[in-house]
Amino acid sequence: MRTSSLFKRLLGVEKTLIEGVGFEGDDLVVRVRLHKRQQLRCSRCGRRCGLHDGGRGRRRWRAMDLGTVRAWIEGEAPRVLCPTHGAVVSRVTWARPGSGFTRDFEDQVAWLATNTSQSTVGQLMRIAWRTVGRVLRRVVEERGAGVDPLDGLMRIGIDETSYRRGHRYLTERHRIEDAQRRFVADASHEMRTPIAALKGILELLVDGAKDDAEVRDDFIQTMKTEADRLSRLVMDLLTLAKLEAGSLELRLAPEYAVDLIGDVAGVMQTLADQQGVALSVEVANPDMRVSADRDRIVQVLLSFTDNALKHSPSGTTIHLRATPDGSLARFEVIDEGPGIPAEEISRVFERFYRADAARAGGGGTGLGLAIAKEIVEAHGSAIVVDSSAGAGTTFGFDLAAV
Repeated sequence: MRTSSLFKRLLGVEKTLIEGVGFEGDDLVVRVRLHKRQQLRCSRCGRRCGLHDGGRGRRRWRAMDLGTVRAWIEGEAPRVLCPTHGAVVSRVTWARPGSGFTRDFEDQVAWLATNTSQSTVGQLMRIAWRTVGRVLRRVVEERGAGVDPLDGLMRIGIDETSYRRGHRYLTERHRIEDAQRRFVADASHEMRTPIAALKGILELLVDGAKDDAEVRDDFIQTMKTEADRLSRLVMDLLTLAKLEAGSLELRLAPEYAVDLIGDVAGVMQTLADQQGVALSVEVANPDMRVSADRDRIVQVLLSFTDNALKHSPSGTTIHLRATPDGSLARFEVIDEGPGIPAEEISRVFERFYRADAARAGGGGTGLGLAIAKEIVEAHGSAIVVDSSAGAGTTFGFDLAAV
């Protein structure tokens, strides 16, 4: 027993059961299992959750070396469905979320990085300097915001000269700047199409097309369509900017869930009829009320329903559903379309992102889901997407019941 406890402590896996120990080549692999009370918890908030799926199966984490022997921890890493954070890998007590190393290993790397050179860290821990940077970012993020990851480091950038000139390779600065550049490029690309169409039509009208009444009227209608598209894009960009800056005020009030769902069905019914798609309104309790900004939540549900309608074959049904869930009310829009591949789900909320050409659709600005995500998060909730190729898609979120 004492030997087992000592072994667990050396490897940083005290809250586990050791299932087996063995060598693979020169590496030691220790197979462990969490105690039952530690299983199936969200890796972001620690909440006990239901099982979503098996994830990638058994995984390994690099542990502290035992002398000259490289050690690994192997264990299950299923995904759980958290009401707040959606489908995430379950928490393991010995490692930080998203890491391939144990906490003890990463803490040792962080300590060495603040007391010695980059080359020494790499040699002692047998890892690359880029890995050191990722480890430091995880440690700093866990210990609190506002801490400079480079404070006290001696040589951790590409070289010491670059570091002294203020190049902060370990911060989020470059990632944020890259995201901003991509956003500007994407927005410019989206605006270029309607502007080019308007310019081309005006040139044709100036060249004489205005003299043909039928052609002129057709061109004017096209110009109106493109101008409306450009206007929607600008308005969506302004809305998204306000949401991200926190300057868009929500007008929260008790609202009946049946009214929110009914507003969406009323707007989308005609479009659904034109495509041969049925809308099914399903509200479990007509008296159920939630705390919400009515216009904004309807906007979110309209975005979900419009997206579902674009990808629903004729003869299928879109379900607009509101169901009680304890102190919460769950809103869902469920379609019977082709679904979204699992690897694409995490990207559907990116600005201007389309999972594939088949889901690109037309008439939208490419910002609907990005705006919906910000609105739902402003309500203190999160959007959960459940989809797989060929099995339809469900977009859902929870609101506080009143």
